[in-house]
Amino acid sequence: MKIVVVSITSRPRCKSGPRNTYKKIAIYVITYIAIFLYTFSFKSMDVIESPSMQAVILAAGKGSRMKGLTEDRPKPMLVVAGKPLLERKIESLPKEIDEVILVVGYRKEQIISHFGDSFAGKRIRYVDCEPLGTGYALWQAKELLGEEFLSMMGDDMYGQEDILELLKHPWAMSTVTAPGFATAADIDVDDNGYLKSADFDYEGKKETIRLDTGIYKLQREIFDTPLVQLKGSGEYALPHTLFNHVKDKGRPLYVHTAKQWLKMNNPDDLLKAEEYYGKLQLKS
Repeated sequence: MKIVVVSITSRPRCKSGPRNTYKKIAIYVITYIAIFLYTFSFKSMDVIESPSMQAVILAAGKGSRMKGLTEDRPKPMLVVAGKPLLERKIESLPKEIDEVILVVGYRKEQIISHFGDSFAGKRIRYVDCEPLGTGYALWQAKELLGEEFLSMMGDDMYGQEDILELLKHPWAMSTVTAPGFATAADIDVDDNGYLKSADFDYEGKKETIRLDTGIYKLQREIFDTPLVQLKGSGEYALPHTLFNHVKDKGRPLYVHTAKQWLKMNNPDDLLKAEEYYGKLQLKS
């Protein structure tokens, strides 16, 4: 039997030439392309798996308590310290919210032309609506909404820190301690900070109440509950409908105490907002 031993070190080596150089370049190019595609595929998967968070801003009303200030423009477009209220609101939304649905009505063309289909890095969509209450306005956006979303008033100003706190919970609302008004409820919470009751018959009992500020973190299932229509005005109210829903379905509604809330009911409120944002601009 013959045993043939082949020495690897004895193999003749090829001299480096154009062909080998091209092969090396091709290998490097293919490797980098493979790494890029591998990384990009995982980034794409992350985008697909992470649902967007939507915010619905109810901006259809005229704002009759603003007197003559809203004769030629919608209330959310009133200017405070150089910017419309609605512009300040959208700019203050956290990055977690990447799509804004504006429910518009009165002089809607001003809002649409100002914000277009994208503003402050967020997609903007529009829903036309008659002024029939906050509940009715939200219901008009139903077809555009996902499983969870934020709903807020189009004129009142909210703090970003408060918004982020609401986003942590499936169901949440924001409150402050303040004098009440005709359609407001006195909110009572349990020891864990969740809704215990909402009393709409508090007048004459208290000077101040725990007042709902009109911003909510909601789930799509709220649309399963019939809208509550207010007596007298005939408007459909969102807070009343929400309280009915969480009670009937047994959903825990987290009640957050707001650190910042600027209500915009009348010209005096605008002056206070002008002073507030003016001071912020001086600090910056």
